[in-house]
Amino acid sequence: MFITNAISPLEREDEIVRLDGQLPELAEPLDQRLLVLPSWIRQQITDFVGLLNESPTRAKAEFQRLNLAVTLHVVRENGRQFYRADARADLPWLTGTADFAGSAARLSDR
Repeated sequence: MFITNAISPLEREDEIVRLDGQLPELAEPLDQRLLVLPSWIRQQITDFVGLLNESPTRAKAEFQRLNLAVTLHVVRENGRQFYRADARADLPWLTGTADFAGSAARLSDR
């Protein structure tokens, strides 16, 4: 028995129609879509700090297991000062995903 993962032309057409339907949602200016990020990021950082404070030894062991390294850099641009985090980790379950480092750095400048 031969099993294939090939996608039929009809499935591809359905996917194109679905993606075309999502385009109007993405037409909203990026600034409007990013308005929610500061509070979301603040909450994520608060949760992260809480986890680190709860069990630093366990967090350190987990970070080492993931080969996680986070480095904060002070950035001074256009009269503003902010921190930019560079993170590196071994996350094999994300194999095949794109490297978003460039786009994330551009977004942090706003």
